[in-house]
Amino acid sequence: MSRQRRDFHFKTAKRYAMRYSRICVEDLNVAGMARHHSLARGIHDASGSAFLDILTDTAEIRLREPVRW
Repeated sequence: MSRQRRDFHFKTAKRYAMRYSRICVEDLNVAGMARHHSLARGIHDASGSAFLDILTDTAEIRLREPVRW
């Protein structure tokens, strides 16, 4: 399952980096969201921080400007 998730992250990041010149990502309070009982499992399962790292690296390789709010 983790390989599938990682593959999805790379494919999605590449698609965004090729399509958009500036990519804005909201800085969310993930720790606070993970404390909420009904959201916790989905938050941890999504591995958002790993996706943001992949997205940032992919955007920089393609000379795009990643922006975090």
